[in-house]
Amino acid sequence: MTPYQFQSEDFALSDTGIHLLRNKFNFKTISYDEVTKASILRGSEIKRPLIILLLGIAMIVFAIKQSLYVYWLFTNPRAYTIYIESIVIPVIPAALGIYCLFSALKKAPVFKLEDGKMSHKLRLRSFLKNNQYPELRSYLNTKLGPRLYVANDVN
Repeated sequence: MTPYQFQSEDFALSDTGIHLLRNKFNFKTISYDEVTKASILRGSEIKRPLIILLLGIAMIVFAIKQSLYVYWLFTNPRAYTIYIESIVIPVIPAALGIYCLFSALKKAPVFKLEDGKMSHKLRLRSFLKNNQYPELRSYLNTKLGPRLYVANDVN
């Protein structure tokens, strides 16, 4: 086993390359020579933010529609029975929709890595939390050289 210089929940770095991790086990190793382009920038941490954003908007629209229906039930003099489920139904989709919107629009530092056939988006949250980001950046700069692009507003 190769000792890691840096390790997070998504990936680890060693002298041999970048190790992609699942449950702290290496499932793929990308050599530094195989990397065609790498960048550190602010972006979405989730894989498909547009789908999550649309799902969140759909849940919020559904919650608003159900809330208007409940309001109509309360203001309608012909509605004699209002079930508690009709009052509770808008709450859960609204909460899930707000969470989906938050997670889709949240920007955080990510490490985008491209080898010949695939691209990977890796989170850098744990390095910033442990104040290891400057060391990580200089280590990647020595290993990747001009193939590494670092945006100015990452911190």
